[in-house]
Amino acid sequence: MRAKRTGDAQNKKSLYLGLAGLVFVGLLVIGGLWYFTISKMKTTGSEVDETHVKKDATLDVNLGSDDSMKKAREAKLAADKAEEDRRARAERERLAKEQKDKEDANRGKTGQDHAASAPPPPGAPGQNPHVEQTPRQRKLGREMLVTSEDAQGTGAGNTQPQQPSGEQPSLPPSMLADIQGGSSSGLGGESSTRKRSSLSNLGGTTFAPAKAYLAPNRKYLVSHNTYTRCALYTEIISTHPGMVDCRLTDPLYSADGSTVIAAAGDKLTGEQTVEVGPGETSVFTTWTEIETQAGVRAKIDSLGAGPMGASGTEAWINRHYMQRFGGAVMLSFIQDALQAASNTTQKSSGSGGYTVNNSEQNVESMANKALDSTINIPDTAHLLPGTVITVIVARDIDFSSVFENR
Repeated sequence: MRAKRTGDAQNKKSLYLGLAGLVFVGLLVIGGLWYFTISKMKTTGSEVDETHVKKDATLDVNLGSDDSMKKAREAKLAADKAEEDRRARAERERLAKEQKDKEDANRGKTGQDHAASAPPPPGAPGQNPHVEQTPRQRKLGREMLVTSEDAQGTGAGNTQPQQPSGEQPSLPPSMLADIQGGSSSGLGGESSTRKRSSLSNLGGTTFAPAKAYLAPNRKYLVSHNTYTRCALYTEIISTHPGMVDCRLTDPLYSADGSTVIAAAGDKLTGEQTVEVGPGETSVFTTWTEIETQAGVRAKIDSLGAGPMGASGTEAWINRHYMQRFGGAVMLSFIQDALQAASNTTQKSSGSGGYTVNNSEQNVESMANKALDSTINIPDTAHLLPGTVITVIVARDIDFSSVFENR
């Protein structure tokens, strides 16, 4: 027994020693390979001449500096400074010219005063000697001019001699009538009183002339009467005035269609202040400002319209029939019930029955008062979020100061 146990112990010892030897040999092999590899990495290989290496085409990109915005800003500042200098120079020239004109006027007035104060010499050209006129010359003189009273605004047809005056110019009778009578005519050459007038009253209605002008650059211009659509973001109830908000459903383009001024989803803000009147079915809104996602804001002060461009947006209208007429109808039913009870009592008791006229009259009076207090309840309009509204731009809006195409 003891010999068998000793043999098993020897076998186990030999097995353990063999395993330990294998592990040791494996470690030596791994260490040797590692050392060999590292030494080869340090000693083998040749140096690479990087001067002849070509760059990858995808990485060979000229990243240069994007200074277009800086140049544009410098150019705009230079233009503004030049414009400011030009205005200052023009203002200085204007003030200098006004000062010079004032000095010349004062100098000329002083010379005229001296000339007027000096007595003219005898026989000077300015003195007109008295010349005896013949009877024919006196008849044709301006002292004998006549003016019709109709032209003077009196309506009569008599004439009277024109009194001589040192300040009255020598004018024909027709022009004197226009000046003294202040003739004014409407369309068709007729006066406001539609009376018979002289042939001198031929002036028609005058209209102020208009002048053409160049519109701003259409590349960044939203012209007036441009239509755009937006979806209502807030609910509208016309009981009280309030602020409204909507989002563009389509991009807003410039006048020539080359620039997107506002993208879909940009915000419009406005107001609803007009109360819905009896019989009306639409809500009037005004849109005051547009704000883009780029941070640009502009006042538009435009109106809201329907799909076909009519002012106002169709809404659901609450007429408040129950509140306006419910109390009066209920009191009328009570009055009818009292009348029916009165009639039944009279039939059942013959001629000796009683009536309730006072109660009937009181109920009728209460019904009238209830109707008077509720009949004027205004209608209420409701617009739900998501309603599509057409916004008509009412003025030209120039975005050239904040936009630049690149």
